[in-house]
Amino acid sequence: MSKECNVLLLGDRDCRRTFIKSMQIAHSGGFTSEERRNYREVVVSNIVCVMEAAKRHAKILSQEIEKIQAGDRKITIDGAAAVQGLWEDKELVRRFLTETGGLADSYFVEEILRIARPDYLPTDADILKLRSVAPRKAGIQEFTFEMGSLSLHIFDISCQRSERRKWIHHFENTISIVYCVDISQYDERVVEDSNEATLTEGLMLFGSVINSRWFSRVSIILLLCNIGHFKEKLRSKPLVNYFPDYSGRSDFGKASKYRLWWFNQVNRSHLNLYPHLCEPSDVSNMRLVLSAVKETVLHNATRAFI
Repeated sequence: MSKECNVLLLGDRDCRRTFIKSMQIAHSGGFTSEERRNYREVVVSNIVCVMEAAKRHAKILSQEIEKIQAGDRKITIDGAAAVQGLWEDKELVRRFLTETGGLADSYFVEEILRIARPDYLPTDADILKLRSVAPRKAGIQEFTFEMGSLSLHIFDISCQRSERRKWIHHFENTISIVYCVDISQYDERVVEDSNEATLTEGLMLFGSVINSRWFSRVSIILLLCNIGHFKEKLRSKPLVNYFPDYSGRSDFGKASKYRLWWFNQVNRSHLNLYPHLCEPSDVSNMRLVLSAVKETVLHNATRAFI
């Protein structure tokens, strides 16, 4: 008989979604053909967004967008070639990535000729690269994964600030908390409060949860996500411009340690904290991260059942 344990999934919405998709690949047999066909629509929508941003540079893109939106949602070889041709303009690519943060979009452009094939279905790597397209809504979703002798129930929690106190006490039997942070968002602001930095808001939620009396025995798995975009942004938007006490310039290692230091500082309950730098859209990287997460959860579950 399998042992059941609960894990809370909190933090950045897109990173949480990608974490769940990674768990599906690793522990639930991956995605069905129907799911992949549905994701194909999302891939096409992503590429249309790229075309919209770049269409002023090529008339054929405007025509391609009209065909896709009016027809069967398929990309033609001519349209794919036009986008790929534009992508050879390094200055255009640099401006696009700077303005949109579209590293995932860049991936799909580079793969566009494969995507334009009539028999195309998204690979696992394609699906992990996709940004979340589901509408934002508060609530709790449960996902169950069988991991050997352990039945893992992951509760993906997405609530507004005012709702947090209403759910927190329902999970006092939680084994671990997986907290996702998009460390590339250091220059962004919270939708609910344009005067507050996204990372600062995330840090406040992190502190309010881990220092709660309901979670005095849990382990914390801290995923510092989107390290590729973080590296890119450090070059054009120095961290010191947003956090004056930082002194490591654009060094990725020092910048990452600085961000981790903030989370350690708010861990007043001195819970076991297991940090991981990760790229949620990288299959190989997430395989390693999920292996470490599994070991942490199993270790904590074993202690709980003794």
